Amino acid sequence: MVASSILLTALIINSMMTNTVGILWPLFMQRHFQWTDSQYSYLLLAAGISSSVALGVLPTMQKRVGPGLTRVAASALSAVCATAGFMIKQPGGEAVHCALMLTCLFLCATLDPSLQAGISLRFLGLWHGRSFGGMAALIGIGSVLANLISTGVFDATYDSEGFFGGGSSVMLLMGLLQACCAGGLFFVHRRLDQGHYVDLELHSRATEGYSSEDAHTSMLGGTNTEDEGVVVSPGSEPEAR
Repeated sequence: MVASSILLTALIINSMMTNTVGILWPLFMQRHFQWTDSQYSYLLLAAGISSSVALGVLPTMQKRVGPGLTRVAASALSAVCATAGFMIKQPGGEAVHCALMLTCLFLCATLDPSLQAGISLRFLGLWHGRSFGGMAALIGIGSVLANLISTGVFDATYDSEGFFGGGSSVMLLMGLLQACCAGGLFFVHRRLDQGHYVDLELHSRATEGYSSEDAHTSMLGGTNTEDEGVVVSPGSEPEAR
């Protein structure tokens, strides 16, 4: 239950981060770099391409380093990129700023489907299909919170000078939240992979309302779900490592 809660919280905060960048980035570019709408449209195109590439490379990343470490790295690095990007406000720093923010969006786009995949594996049986609706609702909640919090803090600090003025404090707040999520995801990865923590609900939900054969089919047909710390073999019930 603890691991599921961490993954769900990370899903909400990642949605907040993505929407905060989408809302405040054009305002930030206009205030500090005097960019026009037509100039920013090229950034939107680059952001869309970045997100598409993220979905394409995600399976390779997870295959190489594992889903757990992929989530930790994406969460931690997106926090660093977003915070550092909004600290660059001097003329001439547009290139570095844009590179950091596009990297942040790339990482957020990588993290979102990875989190959804991990969460869906924890809600098997009757709740498996409903979990996707629940995740969509949580992503929507993150979007609403981002609209309320980010715009309010940005307006309050818009005319402020200094290191955290001009809207930078908003991204600092989001970066701290995303960094906390990275710590929680690292806890889930380490504890599950080392076998010190096992979410017993995964075992009960895998067999509740299912025949043995159905449970095996639902849990990826006998594959090792590495990031969840559960081993499933054909002809046997799920068991913790």
